Amino acid sequence: MYKYRINKKEFNKSKTMLSVGNFEIIDFVDKIENYDNYNGDRLLVSCECDNIDILNEGDTIEVTNDLFLNYSVSENVQQEIYTFNNSYQLYALNKSEKTFSFFIDKKYTLDVEKITNLRVSEENGTITPEQNVFIYCNDKHYFDINDDITLYFTYINDDGIYTTVDIEFSFFNDTILTTSYDNFDNYLFNLFFDENLPTSKEEREAKEGTLKGCQVLRDNFLFTEKTDTTFWSNRSTVSIDIPFSSSFETNLYQMDLIKEKFVDKTKKEVINRIVDLERDVYYPSVYSVYNDNYEYSHDIYTIKFNLHFREHRGDDWTVTNDTLWNGVEDNRINKDITDDNVSDLLMFLGFNNEDVRYQRNKLKKSFLRLSYYDSPNPANQNLLMYSTIFVNSGELFSKYARYGEEEGYTLISIKEDGEYVLSTDKKGIGVDKEYDGFIEEKRLSSQFVVKDKNTSKSSSEGFYLYLWKEDETPIPQDIYMKVEFNHAEFGRTIPFMMPYSENSDGEKSIKSFQDIVDDFTKPEQAYTMSDYLKYSYIHLKYVYDVENQKHRYFIDPQTYGTQVSQDNELIINLYEAKIGEGETDENDTIQSTD
Repeated sequence: MYKYRINKKEFNKSKTMLSVGNFEIIDFVDKIENYDNYNGDRLLVSCECDNIDILNEGDTIEVTNDLFLNYSVSENVQQEIYTFNNSYQLYALNKSEKTFSFFIDKKYTLDVEKITNLRVSEENGTITPEQNVFIYCNDKHYFDINDDITLYFTYINDDGIYTTVDIEFSFFNDTILTTSYDNFDNYLFNLFFDENLPTSKEEREAKEGTLKGCQVLRDNFLFTEKTDTTFWSNRSTVSIDIPFSSSFETNLYQMDLIKEKFVDKTKKEVINRIVDLERDVYYPSVYSVYNDNYEYSHDIYTIKFNLHFREHRGDDWTVTNDTLWNGVEDNRINKDITDDNVSDLLMFLGFNNEDVRYQRNKLKKSFLRLSYYDSPNPANQNLLMYSTIFVNSGELFSKYARYGEEEGYTLISIKEDGEYVLSTDKKGIGVDKEYDGFIEEKRLSSQFVVKDKNTSKSSSEGFYLYLWKEDETPIPQDIYMKVEFNHAEFGRTIPFMMPYSENSDGEKSIKSFQDIVDDFTKPEQAYTMSDYLKYSYIHLKYVYDVENQKHRYFIDPQTYGTQVSQDNELIINLYEAKIGEGETDENDTIQSTD
């Protein structure tokens, strides 16, 4: 049997205009009560065609839409024409009735650049009181000055449900739309700008919001009264010469044997196998150990990093060899200043209230770097991936504005001799004020929080692991995480550690803050460089959960015992690295100044 291979690029193209007299747009959702078909997000275009005989079932037609938009202001006439060329596959074809139909999308997705609360530039004219919120598009939005404009915002709400909200807008120019505060509810405004909805009369500073995780749509503007539409049939033709001949051979199966025993085998030997460069997503989880077997416990939806810094003092934020951690007095931690599950206030990092208020770069460009290695030995380790978590300056500013009049704070000041002075019953949040009970919502601290992408309003960087598919395995494998804080003002990289211990019964656990302080009160217990390397690489495991068909990673319970997790939250308490004998100054091997 002869086999022919056809190159589609060499097909002859035949393009013919379709004689379409009338066409109708049908929305099944409006016409059929309780319509729940999967085509509910599309519109059916039904056309009457005189030369329908040139079409066949399954054909693809081309449509040219010329869109006419009016940008006229006063007596200045300005009209623009935009041409759109699209292809559609036939849905139905009725040659006896001379009709054909196809589906189009009901909504058109806008390419939105940003959303702002007020406009600071007046290059496009005077701003009216009704123009409070502005949508900036990277391309044309294809509305004109006379249109009634509705935008549809689709997002996932707090219950994990897809929600669509429609808001009326007004024309500003060909790439910008505007609307009033009155068209927003408080939830949606807070979703965009991370703050409560202001009144239209309130004096506001211009602020850029975020549309991450939110899709902005408008009604499909094609096939409307503003368009001239032309339909085309574009068919491909090809001719094949098929010779009729016969040949007889007596060596049956010879060619099959050559192909199977030689050709296919040789191809496998000389052609390199395909390397899959895609990565799998690993989700944080909690595992327990029973009889040396790892058993899945529950998922993690939030990870909190609490940072305990050493006592950096002075204009250049330096640290001396004999310093311990902030909040430690007389070799005991002061429970009014710090605790295990608490992250240091921003004052201890050299930041002030003005840095928070104006979201200065030295604050918002500081970040936590999570580096993942295949070994804890720096001499022979490979970097598998890293994540960068920036300080959420927007969230800090929101706290600063929200709790400016809140009572119940304690002011913390530091004398020249290093003594802490506490002044109670203070009012208003601040970088140097601690709230009673260490309620994180009312603190300006150095805590980093990352969440699942379905619940986070910001970036989920640092929440997931991304590993090569070749690493996929149902047997838990080792991976090591190193945590470093990078200070944008002073250019310092601060390494952190998570010390752990083992009792006489072989039970392991993460050391408490006081345990770590106690280690340094006795010179023989102070950490060596070997201890630092052991504590600074946090031992994780990654595995493929065959039963649930999900990739997971977790803190190794055989190294740390039961990890600190509650209400699907993983709390990781970290301490700025410190070693005992051999420590020199702030530029030693465990504290770089990149």
